[in-house]
Amino acid sequence: MEIKATTVYDEKNLKDFICFSIFRGKRFKTRRVVCAITLPILIVVFAFVLPLSPLQQFPNLLWISSLIMMLLIWYGISAFFSLPAKMRQSGKKLLGTRISYIFRDDQFFVESKNPSYWSHCVMRYSFFDCVYETKDYLYLLPNQNSYYVIDLHTISMNDVQALREAISAHLPPKKYVICKE
Repeated sequence: MEIKATTVYDEKNLKDFICFSIFRGKRFKTRRVVCAITLPILIVVFAFVLPLSPLQQFPNLLWISSLIMMLLIWYGISAFFSLPAKMRQSGKKLLGTRISYIFRDDQFFVESKNPSYWSHCVMRYSFFDCVYETKDYLYLLPNQNSYYVIDLHTISMNDVQALREAISAHLPPKKYVICKE
């Protein structure tokens, strides 16, 4: 088996990966919606309900509750607004990078070309920490700090199935995650 794929990092790839990486998992889109709904609810609870609560009789408990609510709100805001903005800013140097992949039975070759650098590597599938498949992309994560994004639209459906079988044959069952959303 030899499957070739090419991905050119653009704004859409970067935005999709940032959304996926923050709310990673089978239901990443649902997690994002839940975050968008619960964040305003937390702010309303903090702003209106907590000061009027029966905790007024216990100032230390009120202070601890306020601190916990502020931390939850800060986490929600950073996960939904500021973290994607920071990731998008740091990922701008990847825009225009052309990455070519050649997949074989037990390993794959990667070649990255950008106006400022060129690199290549050979990697075995068994070294992956996790692999996520969405309807548009295949995210290969060799560790928690690096990733490879394969645009599935550049590969035929038969080749996608063959690639899925080749990778999942070398990984534990829970390490190949198919995200249906």
